[in-house]
Amino acid sequence: MKSYSGDVIRGTGRATALGFPTLNIKLGDAHLSGIYAGTVECNAIVYSAALYADQERGILESHLLEPAPRVDATIIVTPLKKIREKKNFKTKKELEEAIQEDIQNIKDFFVTLRGSVL
Repeated sequence: MKSYSGDVIRGTGRATALGFPTLNIKLGDAHLSGIYAGTVECNAIVYSAALYADQERGILESHLLEPAPRVDATIIVTPLKKIREKKNFKTKKELEEAIQEDIQNIKDFFVTLRGSVL
């Protein structure tokens, strides 16, 4: 898949408030949407990540699955596998549960890909 690079930009803080902090870059690809398993590269270190391509806000959000130092730099984001399409949720709890399920599916993808547990 194609990689996307950009300077980390400030989002609304909604994902952080839900317990899933993200690194955000501008999204310039009209064809990328939904939830993906992917990677984020910063300072020559590659991290596994849950990605959300939000066409409405024009942002590509990346939630790192491993601990990382604070990142305020240019990052390279690479979607590897689409997990699902965007979905609207009626409650905060439904959204949190869906994000947790997405993250588990993404971790399972990386276990299969790499043969190890994150």
